[in-house]
Amino acid sequence: MPEWEKPEIFKLTSGREVDDVANEYGVQFVMDEIDILSNELFELRHTSEADNDIARQKFVGEMKAEGVNYGRWVHLPWRSALVHMHDETEHYELRTFRNIPLIEKSEQQALRSVKLAAFGLSVGSNVIDNTAITGIGNEYLLFDPDRLETVNLNRFRASVADVGLLKTEIAGRKIFDLDPYVNQKHFTEEYNEQTDEILHNKRHEIII
Repeated sequence: MPEWEKPEIFKLTSGREVDDVANEYGVQFVMDEIDILSNELFELRHTSEADNDIARQKFVGEMKAEGVNYGRWVHLPWRSALVHMHDETEHYELRTFRNIPLIEKSEQQALRSVKLAAFGLSVGSNVIDNTAITGIGNEYLLFDPDRLETVNLNRFRASVADVGLLKTEIAGRKIFDLDPYVNQKHFTEEYNEQTDEILHNKRHEIII
C-alpha cells in the first residue's frame, strides 16, 4: 500500500457500478446501511415528528427507493472498505447535530470553515483528534517527519498495528474516518522556508 492514500469519493448510480468500484480497488467490505442513513436523515429533517411512525415510514421508504443513488460512496483504503454515506452537507449536519445547544448552528458553521495547521503530532495529534470530532475545520495541514514508535503510545492514540507508519498518516486516517470530506495536506520534512511560506499564504486561523 502507498505511504499515504486518500479516500476517493464516488457518485454511483447502480449496483453494478458499486461492484465495479469494489472490484477495481480490491475492496473487502461494502457497507451500505441505507436503513440507518434514512432514519438518521428523518430525525434531522423532521425533529418534531421523531415519534410519528407514519411520517417516518414514508420518508424512509422514499429514501430507500433511491438505493445506491443516494448520497456518496467513499473508498477508505486502510480499511479496505467502500462505504455508502450522506453527502457532505448532510454528513456534517448529522455528526455535529448533538453539539447543539452547546455550540449553536451558526457557530458550528463558522467553526467548519476554520483552517488548522499542526506541527508535531505526538502531543499535537490529541488536539487534532478533538478538534476533528467536534467538527472544527475543513482543512488540516499536518507536519511531522517521524514514524510512530512503541514509546509514542503513551501520548499518541494509535494501535500497535500502526507502529512504523508516518504519524501524519495515522492522524490523517483518523480525521478521514470521521469525515472523508475534510481537506488534508501532509508534510514530512522539518520546518523550513517552504513550510513558512505555506503558513503565510494559507493564513490558518489555528496553529498547533
